Amino acid sequence: MARGLLRSMQLHARGSPAPQRVSYPKYGLGGAHFPGWDSSPRSTGAPLSRQQIHPLIDLCNAISLAFAIPVAVFDVAEITGYIEVRYADGDESYRTFSGGIEKPDAHEVIFADSARRAHARRWTNRQSSYSAVRDTTTASLIVAEAMHSSAPTDVKNLIAAIAGELTVIWSVTPKTMILSQSSPRFEFAE
Repeated sequence: MARGLLRSMQLHARGSPAPQRVSYPKYGLGGAHFPGWDSSPRSTGAPLSRQQIHPLIDLCNAISLAFAIPVAVFDVAEITGYIEVRYADGDESYRTFSGGIEKPDAHEVIFADSARRAHARRWTNRQSSYSAVRDTTTASLIVAEAMHSSAPTDVKNLIAAIAGELTVIWSVTPKTMILSQSSPRFEFAE
């Protein structure tokens, strides 16, 4: 499904991770911190094929590649209380997909919940297995972030693309919002 969607979508002119490469170092992240972008078919010119993970993840990955904007998907039932993007204190818990537990470095940008679990590290580049979408997922939080000059328009279009596909494929009406300094909260519940 996602492979066909990606092939059918017009790939945007912003075909590189350059905006993230310029912005991320401002937050202490170097080039080695986002291999996912560098190794993606979108940035390498490799064939547009990927291992299928989960229909929702495959859909979001395809749209992320098409727009060249990072997208993360979280299982809402696995988030305790709230989730916030913040600097790590260094004592939060992050669970890898192999089951190991890590502690994010102090001042690393993370997505943390009220139980001090890091659900993603370095924004959307390293998701934790705590809240990974599974076959049992019934509600999800989809997050996209971008900092380039046309990000407001591009993120709005990306959100519309994801919401449109979710409506068609799963017959749901997603609740959407673009966060900003003046509107930094999005209320969600399972």
